[in-house]
Amino acid sequence: MPADTAPRITAAQKISLGHGLLFVASLPFERFYSQLLLLSLVAHTLIQVRRSDLHRLWRREVLLLQGVFWITLAATAWSSEKGTAFTMWERHLAFALFPLLLPLQDGDLRRATHLILRAFAVVNAAVVLYLYGDALAVIRFHGLPISDLFGPHFISHRFAEPIGLHATYGSLFCALSLTVVLREGLRERRRLRAAGWMLLASVLLAALVQLGSRSVLLATGLIVLGIVPFFLERRAARIRYLVVTVLLTGILAVAINRSDGLSQRLVTDLRSDLTTEGGRYSVADPRAARWALGWELVKASPLWGHGTGDEVALLKEKYWNARLYDSYLNELNAHNQYLSFAIRGGILGVLGYCGFLAFLARLAWRSRNGVFGAFVLLVAVTGVSENLLDVNKGIFFVAFFGSLFGWAALQEHEIKHAPGNPATTRRVFTGNRIPVKM
Repeated sequence: MPADTAPRITAAQKISLGHGLLFVASLPFERFYSQLLLLSLVAHTLIQVRRSDLHRLWRREVLLLQGVFWITLAATAWSSEKGTAFTMWERHLAFALFPLLLPLQDGDLRRATHLILRAFAVVNAAVVLYLYGDALAVIRFHGLPISDLFGPHFISHRFAEPIGLHATYGSLFCALSLTVVLREGLRERRRLRAAGWMLLASVLLAALVQLGSRSVLLATGLIVLGIVPFFLERRAARIRYLVVTVLLTGILAVAINRSDGLSQRLVTDLRSDLTTEGGRYSVADPRAARWALGWELVKASPLWGHGTGDEVALLKEKYWNARLYDSYLNELNAHNQYLSFAIRGGILGVLGYCGFLAFLARLAWRSRNGVFGAFVLLVAVTGVSENLLDVNKGIFFVAFFGSLFGWAALQEHEIKHAPGNPATTRRVFTGNRIPVKM
C-alpha cells in the first residue's frame, strides 16, 4: 500500500495502546498502579467513544466474557454475608468492565495484542532479573554461600517479597511470558534476535522454578510439550525441539532433586499437601484437608451453594472443628477455584465458570492462537490448587487477558468471514481452476 494511502494511527488509538502497555507493565507491582490505569482507561473510553460504536456491545459474547461477574452477582441473592458479597462485586467488576472497554477502542486488537504480550514478557523478565539481583545482594551482604540462592530463604514467596508479589501470580506472569518469548524466539529467523529471546526464556524458566508454584509448573510443562511445538511449521523442527526439551527437563529434574530447598518445596511439600494430615514439622494445613471440608459444604447445598461471600466464614467453622488452626487463623479459602464456585453457587456456579473457560478455549482453538490456548490452560490448571479470582492480581490477569485474547479472536473471525474477503472463498474444481464462492 502506498505511503499516502496507508491508514494512520490516530491519537486516540495511541492512547488506547499506551493504556494497554502500561497496564500489563504494572501487573507485577503494587495494585494501586493497575487500578489507576483501569480508571484512566474508563475515562479515556468515555471521552472518545461514539454512539455508532455501541453496536459492538450488543452481542452474546460480551455476556460470556463477563461470566465470572454474573455468577458472583447472581449468587449474592442467597448469601448470608452480604457485606463480603458486595466486596466481591467490587473485586470482580473488572470482569464486567474489560469486555466492554476493549471493543470500544478504535484500532486493530490483533496487532495490539501482539505488542502488549511482547511488552508484558520483557517487563516480567526485567522484574525477574531485579529479584535475582536483590537476592544476590543480600547473599553478598551477609557473606552467605552462593548455593543459598536455592535455599529456603530465596524460594517461593520470599523470592518475590522485595516487590510484594505473591509467588503464584508471579509464576503465572512468567509462564505466559515464557510462552510469548518461545513463540518469538522459535519464529525469529535472525540468529542474534532469536538468541536474545531464548536468553529471556532461560531467565523466565529459572524464575518459574525459583517461585516454586507447583500447579503453574505443571501447566507450563503441558504448554511447553503440547502447545509450543506447533509454533514451528516443519515437522522435523518440532521433533528436534521435543528432543531438546525432554533432555533439558531431565537435567532440570536432576538439579532440583540435588537442591535441598527446591526438592523440599517441589516434591516433599507436594506430598504433604496431597494428604489429609499435615507434615511432621509443619504447622501449615494440607490443601487436601481443606478440600475435603469444602466438599462437605458443597454436599450440604449442591444445587445453589451457600452464596457469594459465605465461603470463608463457613470454612472457618469447619477448620476450627477439624483443628486446622493455621487455616482458621489465616482465614484461608478453599484454595481450589472450582470448589470455591461450587461452595458459592453450587453446581450451577461451577458449570458457569467452566462454561467461561470453555468459551475462551473455543475461541483459542478457532483462531489457532497458541498463546491464547496457553493462557486458558494456565488459568484452568492453576485453578485446581488456587483461588485465582479472590485477589486483585489474579482477577486483573484473567479479566484483562481473557477479554483481550477473546476480542482479538472475534475480530479476526469477523474479518475472515466478511463479504468479499478471499478467506470466505472455498476452492472447488471447475475445469479452469477458478475459485468459486460456495
